[in-house]
Amino acid sequence: MSNSRATARASARIKQLAALDISGPQLVPMLMTELHALFSFNVGIYDHTTADGDYHFFIDEQNADKVLTPMIAHPYFLQLENEVMRSRRNSELYEFGPTPMAESMRISRSDYLHHAFHHEALRPAGGDDGARLLPRLRNGQPLGRLILGRDSRKHHNQLVSRAELRPMARVQHWIAHALEPRAATATLEYDNQENALLVIGGDLRLRHCSPNAGRLMTLAFGEYWRQKGSLPEDLLRMLRSIRQINHPDHAAPPPVLDKISPWGRFNFRAHLLDATLENAAEHISAGHHAMAYGISVTHDVPVALRLIEAARRSSLPPRQIEICYWLARGESHRQIAERCGISINTAIYHGRQIYARFDANNRKELSERLLALRAMQH
Repeated sequence: MSNSRATARASARIKQLAALDISGPQLVPMLMTELHALFSFNVGIYDHTTADGDYHFFIDEQNADKVLTPMIAHPYFLQLENEVMRSRRNSELYEFGPTPMAESMRISRSDYLHHAFHHEALRPAGGDDGARLLPRLRNGQPLGRLILGRDSRKHHNQLVSRAELRPMARVQHWIAHALEPRAATATLEYDNQENALLVIGGDLRLRHCSPNAGRLMTLAFGEYWRQKGSLPEDLLRMLRSIRQINHPDHAAPPPVLDKISPWGRFNFRAHLLDATLENAAEHISAGHHAMAYGISVTHDVPVALRLIEAARRSSLPPRQIEICYWLARGESHRQIAERCGISINTAIYHGRQIYARFDANNRKELSERLLALRAMQH
C-alpha cells in the first residue's frame, strides 16, 4: 500500500473511532496503531491524570515496557525531563497541534545530547527524537499527552519537521474526540476479561501481589499507588469494614468496591483468608490479629471495545468494518445508513456480505462470532 493510501486509510479509521459509542483512553491502543501510518515512530506513550487524580500511562511498544515502565513516573526521571523539556504548564500554553521534540526543548540540541535524560531515559527506549501532541477539548483543555519517540540515527540524523506532522495535524481534533471520556450509553455492556488476587496481612500491608494483580491495580488506580508504599485508601477502608462487623454501631458498607477507570470496570471484594462458617466470628473478633485478608479483583471491559477490535483485525474493508461493528451492536439497517451516510439498500448489501463472511444469520450470531474471534486472537 502506498504511503498516501496508508495515510488516508489511517485517517479514516481514526475518524471511525471518534464516532463510536465508546470513548476515552481505552481507545489508545487502536489509535496508536493508526498513528504509525501518519508518522514514523518507534515507541509511543499516552499519559494523563484522571478527574480522581490517578495518573495513568500507556506504552505502545512491548519491547519498551521494561525500560519505560519503571521510570515513567519516577521522580528522578520526571526531574530530568523538566530540565530538558518544557514544563507541562508551558506546554499547555504554547503547544497546539503536533509539535516536534526539538521545538519543545528548553536547552540546545547539543546540550541535550550530553544530558542524562538523553542517555538514561530516551536513548535506551529507542527514542532520542520525536514529537508530541496534547489532544484538546473544544475549550482548549488538554486530555493528556501523546509522546511519539524515534531514533534519529535510523532517519539519517534528520530531526522531525512540521511537514512530517501534517497528516496527524489534520486529524488532531478527531483524536481528541476519541480520547474524551464521555458518559457510557445505556446499552453499553461489560464482559469479564480477567481475575486476580491480592493477599493482605493482618497489619493491612500488602503481602503478595502477582504480576497480573499488580497490572490490574495500576489500571484501576494508576501508577502512583506503588510509589506510595501502601494500598489505596479505598481498599484500606474495605478491609477496616471487615474488622468492625461485630461492633454494635457498625455502619460501614459491605467490603466491596466498584471502580471505573479508563481501562474498564474493576470490582474489588475483600474476604478473610482461611475463614470458614464456623470460625469466621473468631477471625473477625481478632481484628488486627487476623492472619491475612484476600482481595479478589475482577476486570470487566466493554463488549463494544472487544467487538471493534475483532472487526478491525478481520479482513473486511474499512467501510464494512464500521458497518460490521454497528450490526453486532444491534443497530438496524436504517440506523446504520443514517450513521454512515449511505442508502439503506447499500447498508443491507454490506450487511449480507458481512453475515456471509462470518457465517452468521443475524446480529446476535455476528456478535458471538466476533467475540470468539477476538478470544482466539488473544
